[in-house]
Amino acid sequence: MASSDVVLGHSTFDALRLGRSAQMIVGRLLRFWDSKNIKKQGEFMGITLLFLDEKNSVIHGFIPAGRAPFYRPSLRAGSVVRVSRFEVARCTNMYKITDHPFVIRFIPQTTIAEVIENAPVINVEKFMLRSFDPLQALANTNLELPDVVGQIQYVQGSDLHDATVTTRVEAEFICKARVVDVLQQNGWSFVSCTGCSRKLDKDGSSLRCNRCVNPNITGVIKYRVELLVDDGQDNATFVVFDKEMLKLTKQDAAALTLNEINGGGGVELPQCLKDLGGQDFVFQIRVTPFNFTPNHRTFTVSAIVDTIVPETFKTNAAELVQVEGGEASATGSNMTGINMTGGEEKEPNPSNSGGKGGVRKRTRE
Repeated sequence: MASSDVVLGHSTFDALRLGRSAQMIVGRLLRFWDSKNIKKQGEFMGITLLFLDEKNSVIHGFIPAGRAPFYRPSLRAGSVVRVSRFEVARCTNMYKITDHPFVIRFIPQTTIAEVIENAPVINVEKFMLRSFDPLQALANTNLELPDVVGQIQYVQGSDLHDATVTTRVEAEFICKARVVDVLQQNGWSFVSCTGCSRKLDKDGSSLRCNRCVNPNITGVIKYRVELLVDDGQDNATFVVFDKEMLKLTKQDAAALTLNEINGGGGVELPQCLKDLGGQDFVFQIRVTPFNFTPNHRTFTVSAIVDTIVPETFKTNAAELVQVEGGEASATGSNMTGINMTGGEEKEPNPSNSGGKGGVRKRTRE
């Protein structure tokens, strides 16, 4: 992408005129993605772009498939760009992605350059929040495709209008447990995107990151190990990722994979992972509402430490955590309902095999 240090006179999105002309815009490229025709076996149609200007107005652009290879290397999500000599057309109401009536179409004369200096002040994101009733009115109109991603069940805290309040309540488990077995059903590693660290998905014979949408994506092998652990009262499956596994194995997953291949190893578990069986560790687990869903059977390890620090178990009697379907509790309990501090409240069991050690709720600033 060519870069520019000077921003010439440009139009805001709301001032654009229909047709092809020498209009120029400056905006932040929020994101872009490949558009495919689902009625024609996923045929590639072009690249859809989302721009935001200094007036907080959003408009989307489109690069046809034939011009996509030329412009794709110039696209970088989050950058402020100057786009000139394009076509402005009316946006169809079918599956609109913005409220703006126009769309910017790239033509052979269109240029795009990143603005490095003297760029206008433009927000990095914009969110469109709507209440539930207007969404109901849009049902079956094909004007928008709403989806419910969450529902507020409970709010705990102080004045919601006070922006200085930063207290958040979390639940953490500190559990000393013995590794009974290293589970192999889901393997012990995965290929991670070097850009965003998400798991890469297979796309034919290649790998693809659905977040970065970069054709030249590269990946790195990282740990994802499922451990069956027992704390003496119950057992559960803990998932340990790359950072903590490096502490245990003293070698990264990529090197371990290469050693296994060079050594003629097949699908058998590497020896350093087998050696974890029978060992005792202190696991720290941060619990989210997802852990209380009926079908969730694993818990992610946030840290592995040598000993349990006594200060970890200090709680404030006023600290409460509300769990949907349960009572608010100021005391810790294990996941089997055995109270660890002498209190009377019990946590609901998130899974049939979700046994854990002591729990303490605490506020984090």
